[in-house]
Amino acid sequence: MDMEIVKGFLLNLLFILVIMLLAHIVFFSKNKSVKNHFRSVDVLLFSSVQILFCLFFSVKVAQGFYYDLRFIPFLIGSIYGGRWVTLSLTAIIILLRIPLGGTGIYISIISTLIMALIIFVFHQKINHLRKWHKFITISGISFLYTIPGFLIPSILFDFFHVRTYLIYSLILTFSTFFVVYLLELLTKYQTFQEELIRYEKMELVGQLAASISHEVKNPLTTVNGFLQLIAENTKEHITKKYAVIALEESSRAVAIIEDYLTFAKPETIKTVPLNVQTELKKCIEIISPLANQAGIIIRTDNIQQGIIKGDSSKFRQVIINICKNGIEAMSKGGVLSISTESNDDEITIIIKDNGIGMLPEQLNRLGEPFYSLKEGKGTGLGMMVVFRIIKTLNGGVHINSVFGKGTCVNITFPLKK
Repeated sequence: MDMEIVKGFLLNLLFILVIMLLAHIVFFSKNKSVKNHFRSVDVLLFSSVQILFCLFFSVKVAQGFYYDLRFIPFLIGSIYGGRWVTLSLTAIIILLRIPLGGTGIYISIISTLIMALIIFVFHQKINHLRKWHKFITISGISFLYTIPGFLIPSILFDFFHVRTYLIYSLILTFSTFFVVYLLELLTKYQTFQEELIRYEKMELVGQLAASISHEVKNPLTTVNGFLQLIAENTKEHITKKYAVIALEESSRAVAIIEDYLTFAKPETIKTVPLNVQTELKKCIEIISPLANQAGIIIRTDNIQQGIIKGDSSKFRQVIINICKNGIEAMSKGGVLSISTESNDDEITIIIKDNGIGMLPEQLNRLGEPFYSLKEGKGTGLGMMVVFRIIKTLNGGVHINSVFGKGTCVNITFPLKK
């Protein structure tokens, strides 16, 4: 009996791993990015398939009692998929168990509902745990399931064997740990691969910038100076008008080259303590005229104090650039929301707009050289500079966007101890 249980559980684990690897291949070939990896519908689909295979190869331990590793895809799918996936998987696992019948069906339903309630309440906290704490917590929940799922019914219905229970609990717990570890490892590997591709692109832009910047910037600076003299001293109206236009265009060219130089020769940023609340208020003052002109309401829901290490001008450049993008995305007016969230270690600046939003493929390419959503009016360098500055300040950025509904930018900086 024990060997039959071990074989059945190992077969379950094999199906879970094969389907999980297949899911990663499908997700990444489809989305090309970790950002859109764990979509709820896809998590529900693949978790349901895993549960179905596990139930199909269940091991009969006693009359009416069938055991397998179905709880692993149920647990992982619920934690990574969210609350509505938890409810869906609960219904699916109960409906798929009913055809097997037997007394164990009631135990299965009760234990599934108990664990679903625990996951439903705590899944957000679990997702915010550090890596190893997360592994241990999820594995602990899996072990906890063995008590109402096996231990209690085996005692009540007189099929309790210490060795059988140990086999079931150990295999379920360690299989859960292994599957979660492998899942996070695959995701981390994909993240590194994306970072490598992005780094290679940045290196290409850097080499291009280094080769042209010194040849172009010096004559442009000279032209800029002479055009300024013409604009100030000439009396002919038409000539002065052309000189002003040429001055504006040459200044624009210098600004673009300066952006290129950020990647060719990144400057050393002198960091000083910055009060996030104070800096954000100054950014809002600067951006307010543009917002008023576009009919945009700026809402500051909750801007907390927090001291970070950074450069004031670079910090404002990041915030103003993102706010301008949000305003330009709301061509028919709207609300630009700026707020913060913080804990003991870091502070997150949240900038939301209800503009046109972005498609997943557009979001994935955001920050690439020469890629802009401004229909020929942008160079794509603005967001490149933003990402580079945030990285230089030891920060992180995460962007969520839904086409037709808006975009939310989360910028996280470590707090100064």
